[in-house]
Amino acid sequence: MSPQVPVDVAARRSVRFAWIAAFAFVSGLPFGIFKDLLPVYLRDLGVSLEAIGVFAGAMAAPWSLKVLWAPLVDRWGGRRGWIAGACAAGAVVLVALALWGPHLSVLPLAALLFGFAAASATADIAIDAWTIGVLERGEEGPANGLRVTFYRLALLAAGGGLVALAGPLGWRGALLVSAAMLGAAATLAPAAPRTVIPRRAAGWGPLLSGVVTWFRAPGGLTLAALILLYKWPDAALGPMVRTFWRDAGLSAEQIGALALPNVGATLAGAWTGAFVVRRLGVVRGLLVAGLPQALSNLAYAAAAAWSAGFWGIAAAATVESFCGGLGTTAFLALLMRVCEKERAAVEFALMTALFAATRDLTGAASGYGVAAFGYAGWFLVTVFCAIPGLALLAAPAVAARAGEEETQ
Repeated sequence: MSPQVPVDVAARRSVRFAWIAAFAFVSGLPFGIFKDLLPVYLRDLGVSLEAIGVFAGAMAAPWSLKVLWAPLVDRWGGRRGWIAGACAAGAVVLVALALWGPHLSVLPLAALLFGFAAASATADIAIDAWTIGVLERGEEGPANGLRVTFYRLALLAAGGGLVALAGPLGWRGALLVSAAMLGAAATLAPAAPRTVIPRRAAGWGPLLSGVVTWFRAPGGLTLAALILLYKWPDAALGPMVRTFWRDAGLSAEQIGALALPNVGATLAGAWTGAFVVRRLGVVRGLLVAGLPQALSNLAYAAAAAWSAGFWGIAAAATVESFCGGLGTTAFLALLMRVCEKERAAVEFALMTALFAATRDLTGAASGYGVAAFGYAGWFLVTVFCAIPGLALLAAPAVAARAGEEETQ
């Protein structure tokens, strides 16, 4: 074999991975703008806390409901075109907010926020589908290490950098810079590597029947249960972490000081997870990542039980963030592995919706759990939430769907 061949292969892989990183940033930026920047902007406009809460909840519905229009991305148009169009639509909304936001009444403002969330969720659908289409088998681990890294960097850019720009530039300037970033993404997206995806029969029927086939295939229900339960410990812990920080006496400045090291620990965990998945495969990687992911919640249980101060809580947060990143990379690798490329938009959106259902339902119950058991007791309970998901990894059907029967 000519020595030029592996060089060409490596070069193409580098290009694909560079675009995967770029699109992960593009995916995280609108979510960070919606969750971190816009609430501060609305508060500065004089919007009440109650209304901001409604906006943050109800207007974010497209991220949970995106599976309903995901078939459009699979059936019509190219995925790069969907990414470009969705980013352009988000940019238009931000420009409208910059120019007319302070003068809008509640309903037009809500409509713009909902439109921004819908455009951002659509970009997520297309980016996830494009990524699955462009990846080759065995690349899921490193690819998701990149995705987690650049998604988190985008959240930092939106919640930190773009909010900070509102000081020297004012909100109009900060929103226009945000719009320009999304506009640049829309302009550049068509230059990404093209994914050649075989198209099946036209219409919604074949697409939806394909999803039914996914569930009815051997191991479908087992796999769905695993998706529901693997991140259950994180879903049960997460909503109560910041209330615990506050109730433990941490000041706003101390809470802010935890943000950067937590992101760093998450990224370190994500890349460790990428290494684990690459060396051990997806299923064994899920097991190796899942054990510390669950046990890390004990750090918070200990911090609550012994009334740890700032440094004890910081240590618990660092451990939990690292192990959470570890589990997230392995989990995303599984979701990508079991998607069919021609239905990736629908299937990945469906699986993330399953995960979101666990997160939302458990998160809604977590406050009651703390009220019943206290912080230390509830954090201990969340450790045991890992048992069902880890047990499902032993099912042969999971390995079969991941294509790793020979590794078991």
